[in-house]
Amino acid sequence: MKKKKRTSAKGTGINIGDISDISGTVSIAGRDMITHQTATGLSAAEIKQLFGQVYTAIESRANTSAADKEDLKTDMREIHTAVTEAAQKNN
Repeated sequence: MKKKKRTSAKGTGINIGDISDISGTVSIAGRDMITHQTATGLSAAEIKQLFGQVYTAIESRANTSAADKEDLKTDMREIHTAVTEAAQKNN
């Protein structure tokens, strides 16, 4: 009766560095490593464009007083700044 050959991963010489920021699928075949990284989130330009649309919508509100529009825009500027800063920290 023949003994079955055992395969061991010991001593393969495969080293994987820090992959904590990789998302998506990672496939390892032989010695080749293929990564598919997915980035999510908006760029600063996309954030600016999005908030530009919000400011335009505020201005076009027919039944909102000028003072209320300014209050809304002030609130949106604070949110805009916070979102932009958060996006820049994650670059």
